[in-house]
Amino acid sequence: MPRYEAMHRVKLNKREMVMAGLTGLLRWIESRLKCDTPANGQDLYNAIADDVAGAMAEAAVAKRWGVFWLGHWNQYGRSDVAGCEVRHTRYHAGHLLVQRDNPVDATYVLVTGMPPEFIIRGWQPGEEAKQEKYWNTDRFKKRPCYSVPQAELLDMNDLEESLREQGLIGCLMPPHEAAV
Repeated sequence: MPRYEAMHRVKLNKREMVMAGLTGLLRWIESRLKCDTPANGQDLYNAIADDVAGAMAEAAVAKRWGVFWLGHWNQYGRSDVAGCEVRHTRYHAGHLLVQRDNPVDATYVLVTGMPPEFIIRGWQPGEEAKQEKYWNTDRFKKRPCYSVPQAELLDMNDLEESLREQGLIGCLMPPHEAAV
């Protein structure tokens, strides 16, 4: 396993998974009550699974960064963790996906994996992620979006250093503690 993956691998414990899992479920319920349709034409099972795993990915980033994760579910317009938008995919080779209507001034962080283990892969500022060269209509026919390959993502260490200097994150969890 590359050192980069080991440094950014986070394993949630049972309590963290329960809290984040309930948050993901509440988000799904809130969306259905507003009559939102699942992204990419997903069926019910995959929509719930993605909301739950996405919330757990946010909790994993918060754990890595040493910040309390609020786990909000009906407060749109707020960032996920420390001013950043967390994007999750279960696919380890997955891309960072950004929608056309997502803020250009946001910072997007890609997390891959499935509960309880996640890998924080990298990040892109919105203005970089929303370049036309990343626009993808082929892979996501039901919901086209910007799709940034992992090879184009920036190093997490740089983002973490910047956030720490701004006082937005605490002490980073050492790799052996974050993976417990």
